[in-house]
Amino acid sequence: MEYDDISRKCEKLSLDEEDGPVERIRGSLQEKGEQSLLLSLFGKVIANKVINREAFKTTISMIWQTKNEVAVELMGINVFKFRFQNYWDRKRILEGGLWLFDKQLIVLREASGSEKVTDLQFWYVPFWIQLHNLHLACLNKEVGLHLSGLVGQVKEIDAGESRECVGKFIRIRVLIDVTNPLKED
Repeated sequence: MEYDDISRKCEKLSLDEEDGPVERIRGSLQEKGEQSLLLSLFGKVIANKVINREAFKTTISMIWQTKNEVAVELMGINVFKFRFQNYWDRKRILEGGLWLFDKQLIVLREASGSEKVTDLQFWYVPFWIQLHNLHLACLNKEVGLHLSGLVGQVKEIDAGESRECVGKFIRIRVLIDVTNPLKED
């Protein structure tokens, strides 16, 4: 029996005090599940309607163009589990940028073994932003970190060859909360 099958069956279990003691899952069983998660990502298509699951599976395979096939499993309304066959495909997809399906944003994330599908939050997406029209003295990492920190959590700075900025702007990757509208100033 596969880990996913066991997981689905366990979701339906309900234990009350009168049901008896709670059974602990052996470490080796849990470890196998955690190893599986190392090759998995979870994603949600942010849409106001339920998307066509089969069209999504077909399209995502064409868009991602992974070296090996990716198993796509429906986990909830517009929520999917992606099981990769190698770490490099998984890493490229997670770090590769914004992914869209039918003009709708796909929020991807990793998950720990202690989370439940219903607890997964798909709020943050990494965006590359550019900071323009800065004074020459402000074209450095420290100013970039400060200013981009006002937008979201800083993940990475593209410092260019000078190790300070890319030409006349600073390029920074930040996590942005997609549940809140962007500030206009």
